[in-house]
Amino acid sequence: MTDEFLEKLNKINKDYFIFSDFKKIWKGKKNSLKVIVWRLIKAKKIIKVFRGIYILSNSKIKIEKLANEIYFPSYVSFEYALYLWRILSQMPYTITFATMLKTKSINLMNTKIEYRKIQKKLFFGYVFQGGIYLARPEKALLDTFYLASLGKLKMNFASIDYSKINKNLFKKWAKNYPSKTRKLIYKYLIN
Repeated sequence: MTDEFLEKLNKINKDYFIFSDFKKIWKGKKNSLKVIVWRLIKAKKIIKVFRGIYILSNSKIKIEKLANEIYFPSYVSFEYALYLWRILSQMPYTITFATMLKTKSINLMNTKIEYRKIQKKLFFGYVFQGGIYLARPEKALLDTFYLASLGKLKMNFASIDYSKINKNLFKKWAKNYPSKTRKLIYKYLIN
């Protein structure tokens, strides 16, 4: 029975599953479904990656994509996005997202994920790339300045490669940010 259930899961074109997905393909009793899922986890055929979220053990899902979908709306930003755009040379230990929801941290597949709240009016400037929502370089930098100006983030702004930032776009978008943020920006970037 577990092999037949696993075969059905493999045929579904999904990156991850929630328990209701299992219910859709299971014809038996709910309690026996829980046993089947537990056995598949124990046999390392499926992996529970977060509360109520499972992936197949042979899954190739990108952790950023899964984290993006778990807490939505959100987009990769701050230090991690700056690293992805090659504006920061050192890879951060934490994958960071901007969100309009509450700030929170989770551990997903042995990786620390942080969702940092920004104002609704600042939720713009991202693209859909590689299966994830990703801040454009200018927006990731602005988001970083924003949280730093609020005292919620420490950042070595001298370690940033500003040559990869479109200064015209950056200046245009900076007008949306509070004066406290713009003062910090002027200190480092705008002359």
